[in-house]
Amino acid sequence: MDGRVLSAEEEFAELKTKAEAGDAPAMHKLYLAYLDGFGTEKDEDAAFLWLKRFCSHGDAETVRHLHGIRDLGIAYMHGIGTDKNPDLALECFGKALGQGDKEAADWIYALYADGTIPARR
Repeated sequence: MDGRVLSAEEEFAELKTKAEAGDAPAMHKLYLAYLDGFGTEKDEDAAFLWLKRFCSHGDAETVRHLHGIRDLGIAYMHGIGTDKNPDLALECFGKALGQGDKEAADWIYALYADGTIPARR
């Protein structure tokens, strides 16, 4: 690096190149860039696609460390870039909880507390 400060658009372009080449952390950052509109237009559909790629192509430790599966559950829960799907949200939160993501339990609770998923009798 030559010490030059990149614009948000230049940083986004470099990030996209790395993500397209299979760099998992770059995929996660690209998901966040699309979600927040950093260096590009905000695009929840593109954010969701990059999050799914990250979760399926990133190594398990990186995905766990960056809470990718929980984020995927949140996307399904709220319909961020995809249709709302409480069943897939619950599946993701359960998987994240099984990987040690304790905050996933709060999201599971939220699905039941607001009646999104009815309690079993």
